[in-house]
Amino acid sequence: QNEQFFISKKIEESKNEIRQLENNLGFFQNVDSNNPLVKDVHSNIARHKEQLDVWKAKLSKIRAARQY
Repeated sequence: QNEQFFISKKIEESKNEIRQLENNLGFFQNVDSNNPLVKDVHSNIARHKEQLDVWKAKLSKIRAARQY
């Protein structure tokens, strides 16, 4: 149960980080998409989305294991 709570917390943190990064992109609407800072933000969003998928998969496996 502790592991499930830990992973749920990590999922929420990842979602919050993605939300914050996407919000930050709103400040760069008039900036060229080739701007290194904008590229970095897009890269960070992609990385956090990948991590979010991993955490969700782990949580799903834990929940499935608890059912047995």
